[in-house]
Amino acid sequence: MKSGSYRLTARVSGDVVIFKPDDWLRRPDGYAMVGFRVPLGAPDANKIRGQVTAPHCESFTFRR
Repeated sequence: MKSGSYRLTARVSGDVVIFKPDDWLRRPDGYAMVGFRVPLGAPDANKIRGQVTAPHCESFTFRR
């Protein structure tokens, strides 16, 4: 697995936080930046679920 990183810009729209890709910090070959949509008020404080806003992508879950 390759490793990379990029900056995101966030804004709140209604009850959702929208993260949009900004610029690469370290870009691995063959990878693209993607954005995310995360609902506010997650029911589980140890878990964040959201949608990836790129074609052919689905959802994600981050766990503490």
